[in-house]
Amino acid sequence: MAKKTKASDVVVKIEEMNIKEFNVKIRGFDGPLVVHNWSIKAIREMLSKQMATKKATKAKVAKDPESDFQESLYWYMDGKTKCYGFPASAFKKSFIRAVKTMNDMKQLDLPMILAKQLIFISPDGREDREVTIPLEDGGTYTHCVTTDLIRIHGEPKKRMDMVRIGKGTADIRFRGEFITWTATLQISYNADVLDEPTIANLIYRAGMTVGIGEGRPEKGDQGWGRFEIV
Repeated sequence: MAKKTKASDVVVKIEEMNIKEFNVKIRGFDGPLVVHNWSIKAIREMLSKQMATKKATKAKVAKDPESDFQESLYWYMDGKTKCYGFPASAFKKSFIRAVKTMNDMKQLDLPMILAKQLIFISPDGREDREVTIPLEDGGTYTHCVTTDLIRIHGEPKKRMDMVRIGKGTADIRFRGEFITWTATLQISYNADVLDEPTIANLIYRAGMTVGIGEGRPEKGDQGWGRFEIV
């Protein structure tokens, strides 16, 4: 009969992953970065529709351009400094989309699902916003909406756009835009599969062909939100 091995006698060797890091500075290219954060009002309305909440009488509220502009921005506090930002996930998504472009052009042979597991971007800060809705039982429900952000160096301006929101309905949106901007991305990657030149090419193609934010090449005709490596 085989002798049972005690758990304490088992030695497991774990191979350390070859994780490397580097920073890359980028800047806006040939167009603005237009941002559109979810407003507290929009989040509250979506929660109310999906939870047992008190039904409020819907009344048309006049637009407040300044309030809409301020709520469209992503920001966090670094000590006493207010810092503007953009979701770190948006940058990573642009890189992953660029992987498909390079695969299609036979410049890379890397499945998109694997690329998600190899490249990571460290956020510079986090936005925390509380949303509270009333419940039918008289209580309230409060949730904190958090977003990891990359700091955007630049000064936002208010812009107005006419947009289509479905079934031919038109609306006016007031959002923030950065005419000129820079950001520094802190990237970590699995060096057993990727190297810095490959990632630099991904960033370049992501900036030129995918972009971030509203009206980016991937989603619209405007070509906003493009960026290049400094």
